Amino acid sequence: MIKIILPTLLIVLAISTNAQTPGALDNEKLLDLMQTQRYQEAALFIKSVYHDDVSDVKALSRLAYCNYMAGNLAEAERNYTALYDKDTLNNTLLSNLANVQLKRGNYHQATYYLKKLVLRDTLNFTVYKQLGQIGEITGDSNTVGYLSRANHLNSYDADVAYDLANLYIQTKQFGKADTVLSNAIKADTTNLLLIRTKAKLAYSRDSWTELVQLCTKLIKAGDGSMIVINWLGEGYYYIKQYKKCIETFQSIEKLGLEKESSLYFTAKSYKNLNDHSNAVKYFRKTIQSSISPNVGNYYTEAGDSQEKLKQATGALNSYLKSLQFEENAFTYYMIANLYDQALKNKQKAAIYFRKFLKTAVSQNAKQRPYIVYAETRLREITK
Repeated sequence: MIKIILPTLLIVLAISTNAQTPGALDNEKLLDLMQTQRYQEAALFIKSVYHDDVSDVKALSRLAYCNYMAGNLAEAERNYTALYDKDTLNNTLLSNLANVQLKRGNYHQATYYLKKLVLRDTLNFTVYKQLGQIGEITGDSNTVGYLSRANHLNSYDADVAYDLANLYIQTKQFGKADTVLSNAIKADTTNLLLIRTKAKLAYSRDSWTELVQLCTKLIKAGDGSMIVINWLGEGYYYIKQYKKCIETFQSIEKLGLEKESSLYFTAKSYKNLNDHSNAVKYFRKTIQSSISPNVGNYYTEAGDSQEKLKQATGALNSYLKSLQFEENAFTYYMIANLYDQALKNKQKAAIYFRKFLKTAVSQNAKQRPYIVYAETRLREITK
């Protein structure tokens, strides 16, 4: 997440409460408005004195700051630009202009100001950090370079370490990711964001023992997220602690949060423990989980289209395939009607009309007309 540095303004230097230039601002009133965070009122107060011709640098600085803090970013940009035109060597103004653009979501313009700033101050950690974070959003090819430079200037910053390590993991530069994370964790040994990223790294490089240790630490610290529990269960499997693998995945199964992979590792663990009865049970659950609940409907829809194309045999195969995934009353009706009308097999039609009537819900208004037809047609073909 991009962190925006507040525009630098030393209010105590900009406002003197002990003296007041004749005809200028009431500094005590302005200071009170700013200290109570009534920035919009403060900006209007400044303009009431100077009107539209705020050329005094000190007053313009105050106005820019108040507009920025009040969220009037377009005005703040105009104010800071006017100040920058007066002093193009002022790095603080460049930083303020960049921050205004960041808050407005204008990443291209913010990058422009930050790059100008970094040319003047090559050791500015904050600027490299912001360039890197913007680069992640915009896809700047220099993103890793910016974050790497920021990390070199301050290896303890958790935000930079997190962003840079994740980029290294994505590009399979695991050694670099490990160095970045290890240095940052030295400075903050309980930072869960960094520890979770270290666990992600361990998972990516198949470091299963380390993964179990890190996930255990995360869970003890209160991070019981699904991704951490799944990592832990998988880690237990690969270090052959099958009972712990089963316990871990069954803890989320009790919550109804199991998924195909967790069921698969549970099944494999039972199999490795020679508990083949439970292994079969969980392999079946894995198969069920891997199949979309809509597959049956897809086959029925395909069969209906095939029927309209006069492809009776193909339609029948699709309908029958649908029933392998889900028993559906309307699919039985479609099969019965297909046998009756297209395939001219009254015996089979009767069988499926009966199956339809057995599973249909008579109170269902949508099914009721089909029930009436099925009952009528069944009587006719079984005379």
